[in-house]
Amino acid sequence: MPDNKGLMRLIERHVEIARKAVPLMDWIDWGVIQGDGALKVHGFKDAFPIGTYFRLRYLGLPDPMVRTTGAHVGNHGDHAHDVPTPADLQHLRAGDRVLVAWLPGANDPLVLGVAERVVSLA
Repeated sequence: MPDNKGLMRLIERHVEIARKAVPLMDWIDWGVIQGDGALKVHGFKDAFPIGTYFRLRYLGLPDPMVRTTGAHVGNHGDHAHDVPTPADLQHLRAGDRVLVAWLPGANDPLVLGVAERVVSLA
């Protein structure tokens, strides 16, 4: 097996430069969704009301995600099926702990997703 010490040193140096250029705590944070839908971000006294923060689009999927009918999938008679939104993709809810990114050059928080405590790997 060839010696990769030089390559590893190069990668480590790039990681070191990246960490200095973009410190993690400058752009990522924790938050909690409040009862009124506001976003309370760690380290900020006041919460961001709805309309003043962003979320990734999947966090706003409707429930059900889709309603299929006979006209959509072939005429099998007059009936419909709802395709429910998976629990992991549901809307933000009060009490959700969220991962927040701060967009470069802006003061707008962006909710990346909901975090949950790992209690099982299943």
